[in-house]
Formats: sequence, C-alpha cells, structure tokens
Amino acid sequence: MRHYFQKMIWSLFVSSMGVNCYASSPIFLMSPNIAAQSSLINGQTGNAVYQVTNNTPYTLSNIGLVMSGGGVTVNTNSVSQFSNYCTNPFTLAPGGNCLLKVSLNSSSLGSGLTNGPVVCFSQGNPVYCSQPLTPDQINMTVTQGSIPQDCNSNYANFNYELSQNFDSTTSFTTGWGPDRNPLSLSPSNPNLTNCPTTAGVTWERQRVIAAAAFWVAQKLNYCHHYNPDYQTPPSQRSASGTSGGYCNPATDSMPGSVYYGQQARWNYTGQGSETANNWVNNNQMWYGMDCSNTTSFIYNFSFGTNATLGIPFDSKTSSQAGQTDSSQDNLSPNQQVPSDQSKILKNPNLAGLLVCADGTTDPNPTAPSMCTGHGNYLSGINSSGKFTQNLTVAQMAQVLQPGDLLYIAGAGPDPQPNPDGSTSEVTHVIMWIGKQVGYGPNDINPALIAPDDAPCANPSIWQPNVGDWVIADSHYQGYDYRILTTCFYLNDLWGVRRVIN
Repeated sequence: MRHYFQKMIWSLFVSSMGVNCYASSPIFLMSPNIAAQSSLINGQTGNAVYQVTNNTPYTLSNIGLVMSGGGVTVNTNSVSQFSNYCTNPFTLAPGGNCLLKVSLNSSSLGSGLTNGPVVCFSQGNPVYCSQPLTPDQINMTVTQGSIPQDCNSNYANFNYELSQNFDSTTSFTTGWGPDRNPLSLSPSNPNLTNCPTTAGVTWERQRVIAAAAFWVAQKLNYCHHYNPDYQTPPSQRSASGTSGGYCNPATDSMPGSVYYGQQARWNYTGQGSETANNWVNNNQMWYGMDCSNTTSFIYNFSFGTNATLGIPFDSKTSSQAGQTDSSQDNLSPNQQVPSDQSKILKNPNLAGLLVCADGTTDPNPTAPSMCTGHGNYLSGINSSGKFTQNLTVAQMAQVLQPGDLLYIAGAGPDPQPNPDGSTSEVTHVIMWIGKQVGYGPNDINPALIAPDDAPCANPSIWQPNVGDWVIADSHYQGYDYRILTTCFYLNDLWGVRRVIN
C-alpha cells in the first residue's frame, strides 16, 4: 500500500510538472553519444546513439521508443552481455542508463526530421515521454535523387559502419571495456568493398581524414577504452592515468572562458546535454578512446576488414610502432641493425611502413634498408639514440601524407631520455591530416583547434594561427584537432609510419 501511495504522489508530481511531453524536469535524460548524420539521400539509412538515463527515484520497465511514421526504429544488433545498449523495450533502475541506438530510414521521413528520439514510459501506453533538449535532437534533411554508387561520392559515407556493432560479443577486458569487433565496408547500395583497391590512394586518404572529422565532432574524452560507445562503470572509474577505466578529468580545458576550472570539454557550449553534470556523470566524460585505440579504430572504421588498410595493426602504441616487446623499448627506427633480428622493428601488428626523411617509405619491415640514400628515417632520434631536435613543421609538411601516423617517445613534453641518454618507449601516436588552420573549404577553422595539456597548454604555444598545420590527436581533453608544435610532438618524434601507400 505504501508503495502504491508513493507512486501516486510521484504521478501527481510529474503531472504537475507537465512531463507528459518534454518537461523541464524530464522522466528521462537523453544525451547524444553518436550524433545522427545531418543529411541522407532518400533510400539511405542513418544511425544515431543516445544515452537514456532514468531521472526518477523508481525502477521503470517497458520503456521504449515512440516515434510516428515508422522512419525511426530501435537497432538492437549491438545488444550483448558486454554492451550497455538498450533492448526494446527496456528497464532502468533509478539513475540507471543505457545506450539507445536508432536507425533512421530516410524513405519514411519525408523531407527530414527535426526532433526526437522520443522515449516513453511505457512504450505500450506512452504517457510520460522525454526527448533530448533542442540542440541535441535529430536534425536531418532528406534529399531526393538516386544514391551515387561511385567511390568518390562516398568517401565520407559511413552509414554502414555506424549500423554495425563496435563491441565484441565474445570477450571483455576489465576496465578497458569490450574488445573491438572488426567492421566491414558496405557490400551494396553503394558497394564500397572494392573502393580501397579501385579508387586508389587519393580516395583512401580522403576517407580516413573524413573518418577523423566525424569522430572529432563527437566530442569524445580521452579514456582507456577500445571503443567509443563504452562507458566506464562507476565501480571501475580510476583516478590513475595508467589504469583501465581511466578518463581524463582535466579542469583547465578552456583557458580564458567562464568554464575554466570545470570538468567540461574545452569547446563546451553550455547548451543541450553539455552541462557540467552531464559531462561528469551522465555523458561524455566517461566515453572515449586513448591515442592508439583511436588510430586503429579510425582505420578500421574507414576500411573495414581490408587486409592492407582496415585491421592490420594493434591497439597498443608500441606494437603499432613496430616494437616487438619490452626489450625494444629503447629501439627507434634509426637504431635498427639489419644483421640482428633482435634489433629490427617487425612486430606483426605494426602499422604500415616506416617513412624516410625524404617522404619515401622503407618497403620491407623485416629487412630494413635504413633509408640509405633517403636521409635516414624521419625521426627526431639519430642512430646513437640521441634526440637531435632538428625537425621543423615546414619539413614535415613537405614529406607527410594525410593519414600518416606520427609516434612520440617518452612522457613529454620535449625529450625525456633515460638516464643513459637512450630513448624512451613509444608512448603516443597522432595522425597527420594534411590540412591547415584557416577559413577555406579545405581548412580547419581556428575555433576547432583544441589546446594541449600543460606546459604545452600555454596559448603562445598551442594558439592556432592561419597556416598552422593540423593533426588529429587523442590525449588530454580527448580526440581533437590540434596544431603540430615542437613542444611534445616534433621534439619527441620517434618515427612515422604510412599505412596508405
């Protein structure tokens, strides 16, 4: 009887608040995890992921998506014992949450959609309903016409990848979340499976840079996770930067703004789900990937299981760089000894080919040429293991290609060799995107350039200027565009690998 009256009081309260439809104190808090595509061609299917949190003191069951027209449906393909995806319908305890993945069928959406998704308790009797705040709602247009089938028109088409399950359904690594599930390219309408071969390196580079742009826009934090849709459970949240489950709690993310000193993203807007409470407790702070998990994910997201481009390399930074085990922690490209197999960077999970100082590549990882006649390897470390610090951004811009991976040694910023003067283990990786800061259609707007952590966070170092060269990089405040500076990046450059050749 007591429970009955509690429910009656709650019902009267929410009714008085007007929460039957989208109240200021909603039944459910809804925050975007992966934003919906802004436009689709009639016949295409898009996807979006929202975190749904029970904002009541009661366990609610039979919660579900309620959208008219049939163009928005729940995608439950990702539901497994290792995921946090919502079933349909689903149950949430007080404060509990799950990820609602919705498919958007453009053929049933007319000219588009500018609201939702709408979630109700209950799905069968939709009385108490919520949807995201206006800035976070689906805002997508549908255009008429045939879907282009050629590769060049689809280098930024990730609809098929977004429909797939990012998380493995058979294994789980404590703290770091579910292992990665290899993705595949669209086999039809359009068929992109052969594009990496038939469209060539220009298409490949366009695609991987478009993938980086897509994930930069999702505002993921820096977290020790394999996948972008895994939220660190409260029981595994760690303050240690070396532990699985760690997510960056930085409070100095937006120097000079009113949000400085808060645990909020550097480009925090204060709108929609971007509140300090949501950032810390409900949404983005606990989602994200670290540096090498991001680079391997971006390549898999771009090229699927393509044997050369999609899943050839490991998520571990040192393995991507080519170091085989801890005995090679101090081995850099120019320190290799072709006659000594123990001093060759040949990890089977390495990423691409080492780049020489003139921009060519060394074609054989197991029998290195040492870039003889090509100025040695592109590295800030010489054959004696000393940091030379003689690399410049202008030199890098002359020889790098979009998608190249730059590996950083030491704990940075600036060279941190071991006491004997040798190099440190590879600890970080960034991606060159071949774009500059500017206002042109192929530039990166200065407003999108994120700061670095201290002491590189000094605005005199990281503040973007038109013409600066841009990298994509997951550290500090998460996956973002930053400028290539000597601080940390160039002064600690271990070497460069090229996956797209």
